[in-house]
Parts: sequence; structure tokens; C-alpha cells
Amino acid sequence: MLQGTRFLFGAEAVAFDKLTTKLADVVKQAGYNHFIPPAIVAEEFYAKRAGPELKSQIYTFADLKERPVCLTPEVSAFAVHVFKKHWRISQPRPVKLWYLTRCYRYEKSQEGRYREFWQFGIEHLGDYNQPRGAEKAMAMLEICLKEAGLREYAVRTDVPRDMSHYKSGGFEIEADCLGSQKSLAAGGEHECGSGWAIGVDRLLLALKKGTT
Repeated sequence: MLQGTRFLFGAEAVAFDKLTTKLADVVKQAGYNHFIPPAIVAEEFYAKRAGPELKSQIYTFADLKERPVCLTPEVSAFAVHVFKKHWRISQPRPVKLWYLTRCYRYEKSQEGRYREFWQFGIEHLGDYNQPRGAEKAMAMLEICLKEAGLREYAVRTDVPRDMSHYKSGGFEIEADCLGSQKSLAAGGEHECGSGWAIGVDRLLLALKKGTT
């Protein structure tokens, strides 16, 4: 297998299914609709939006017609793009999305951090009259973490996000049981609303460590 990839089977697959079902149930009850993003996009899409750190981690290559493409490293920017290009006028607002998808970043492989990994997240788009968007997004995230069974974690605020569509002052969720790489979720307000993403692999590891 390639470094930074893995497969889930047996107890690991069961734990993955149970966790993601719980998360999906929470956001569906809150009125969020399932969104399935593509795994591959034109390279220029993220080249224009990603900050230096993320840009250095993106898998880029040429397709069979020599067009530059990349594997999707995160979902928020793509959801904002779709809202601005397709849904701003055609869909009633707010547009509330949830997703569960694989993402790809060429990071240093270590426990709980992979180059092919799962993200679960939401986007709340087009609700420009919504006050305290980041606070409301954070409240939904904490409900999800509570339902997942995570009890001990810390919230960091005013965290810069490495994508151009975000406003300054995002937030991160950290679990000390994960060691030096303890961030397991992050989000904040952006130009079209607010959102967050959970690293499912890291949440599974935090839940496992919390019971051992």
C-alpha cells in the first residue's frame, strides 16, 4: 500500500459506520442536506484559493489530455464555489449542506494523520442575516462531538484558516490524547456563511484512546 493510505475492515469499519451515522443523524435533524463533492478538480481551483501550507500538500498531476488537475484536499472552498456559481439565486437560502468524503493531502504520515483521510463537515451558506455565524457553527460541532462520545477536548479560537475564502478568526477542536498533532476539527466564518470539518480518522482515534 502507498504510505499514508489504509483500509478499514472488521471492528474498525464497524466503528467508522457507527460514528459517521451518529454525526449524519445530528446534522440531518438540524435540516442539513447531503452534499457529495468530486474527488478531482482542476488544479487552478485550489491554486487560487489555498494558502502556502495547504498548497504545498495538494496532489497535482496531468490527466490523459495533459490538463492540470488535483485531488480534493478539503471541501469548504468547493461548496462555496458551487453556491456562488449555481445556488445563490436558484436555491432558497440558507443552503445547508453536510458531507462525508475522502480528502487527500501530502502530509507527514503519523498516528491518526493520513494522506488519504475522511472528512465530515457542514456548510451553512447564504444566510447573510445570521449573527454570530461562527458561534452557531461551533455549537453544532459541539453537539456532534457530544453525540459521538467525545468528552474531553479544548476549543481554540482566532485560528487563521489556510483558505482565502475564510475570514480571520476561525476555531479548532483539540484533544490532548492525540499528542502533538491534537487538532481533530476546525472551521469558522467565510465569505458565504460558515462551516466546519471533522477529521473522522482523528476523532475515531481520540474516542479509542479515551476508552483505553
